[in-house]
Amino acid sequence: MFYVFDGQDAFSQSEQIASLMDSMGDAATRDLNTTMLDGRTTTFSEICHHCDTFPFLSDRRLVLVKGLLERLEQKGNRAESQFLQELVEYLPTMPETARLFFLESKTLSKRHPVLKLAQNEQIGHVKTFEVPKGGKLARWVRDRVKEAGTEIESHAVQALCTFVGGDLYQLSHEIEKLAAYTDGQRAITIRDVELLTPHA
Repeated sequence: MFYVFDGQDAFSQSEQIASLMDSMGDAATRDLNTTMLDGRTTTFSEICHHCDTFPFLSDRRLVLVKGLLERLEQKGNRAESQFLQELVEYLPTMPETARLFFLESKTLSKRHPVLKLAQNEQIGHVKTFEVPKGGKLARWVRDRVKEAGTEIESHAVQALCTFVGGDLYQLSHEIEKLAAYTDGQRAITIRDVELLTPHA
């Protein structure tokens, strides 16, 4: 199986990967069966080698490749075009034990051959992570506060979205800080946000 995770929401993408890795069992076994490759420099043979390697004391291997599809999207490079063609031919033949993830920091073109393959074949999946905005960002804040075991007033939600914006890493940090400050004893207020959030 192969997966394409693209889009500019690196925070949610990294959380999804962390959750997948946690599902692979204890840390020692997980680390032995996980490979991270830099898509800017990796080769086709290197990807094949790690995907074709049989997992150790597990039913699957996890291969994460960062930034490769964006690199192969560049036009006019014969070597990269050959790489892309070989990759598209290889993906349907991957061992069932392999889980190959392409992690991209921008939204890829719908015409990208690997995206088209993922959409047309059951062995491939595509998930786009876009940074939430407006009402979606406010819902994200409320959900994150709930996960932290507390509540937040509507004005405080709007204040956080205004002061911090769409930086989910920073928002998550501020929510953790505010949740610790109120200690679950009461809802987070706009006064708490103004007091503790440096952007305010």
